[in-house]
Amino acid sequence: MPQLVKRNRLPFPVAVATSVFVVIAVFAAAGVTQISLLVAGGGLAAVPWNVVIYTVPGVIIGGQIGPRLQGKVSPRALENAIGSLFAMIGIAMSYIAIRNSFFS
Repeated sequence: MPQLVKRNRLPFPVAVATSVFVVIAVFAAAGVTQISLLVAGGGLAAVPWNVVIYTVPGVIIGGQIGPRLQGKVSPRALENAIGSLFAMIGIAMSYIAIRNSFFS
């Protein structure tokens, strides 16, 4: 989203709406594809419904909260928060990968 504002000079509300739309479209396509593959490979029992039950509402709620926050949070603070979140995810994934490689 920051790239839409900085490089493409889109207004911030348009960039937020575009970002939310892309996230929803990617989530829907990936979800349908993944569930289809799981059902094809092992039937309905192969689908981790506990994950689906928590992910779908999370995406819907996040899609509603994000646009409401766009006017209250500065673009710079949002950029820093997203960067920090990605850094934490990267560190967690690296830790898990290292732990699994040493203990497997």
